[in-house]
Amino acid sequence: MRLPTLSSLGLSLVALGFVVVVPAAGQARVPRPTITKPTIMPATAGRYRVVITGFATAKETVDTDTDGKRDEVYAAAAVVLWDRRSSAAISQPTVVRTREYGDVGSGRYPSRMRAGAASPSGGLWAGNGSDYAPAEFDPRGTALPPPSMYQLPLMIFEGGLSEGVEALLVVPSLWESDNAQRHT
Repeated sequence: MRLPTLSSLGLSLVALGFVVVVPAAGQARVPRPTITKPTIMPATAGRYRVVITGFATAKETVDTDTDGKRDEVYAAAAVVLWDRRSSAAISQPTVVRTREYGDVGSGRYPSRMRAGAASPSGGLWAGNGSDYAPAEFDPRGTALPPPSMYQLPLMIFEGGLSEGVEALLVVPSLWESDNAQRHT
């Protein structure tokens, strides 16, 4: 499978799994990783935003339910920006991640975001076919709230990329957590 070039993307929306790449308008603040922004972009360059918008529960894990009903999940992504000409990293590898989503346990897990319907206080499970995180996530929708640094939609990258100059490596993942104390 051949990936499209940056110039062929134009202003269209490209979905890569649950990661969405959208050209960003204006000069927004670049979160992690920090990169040098060119003052004049060549015709084959543009500003891009990579965001994990949300996820749906398709299959749950084997869970002990000692830390809330069913699954507690967080999204993460490893990110590194490369110079394609020298094969050297422009930024240090960075991992960004959300807070946990799942059963909030009637306040027992204050750092967790409520998601799912396994109990009145949440918990992600595959039994109803519609457990999403965040709860209002619609995989068919196009309207999104502004991206965040710690919850969904999660800002992965925003900055300038030039064809043949930079390459952005993004490795998205979902993790089930069985130890709420570790991630508070």
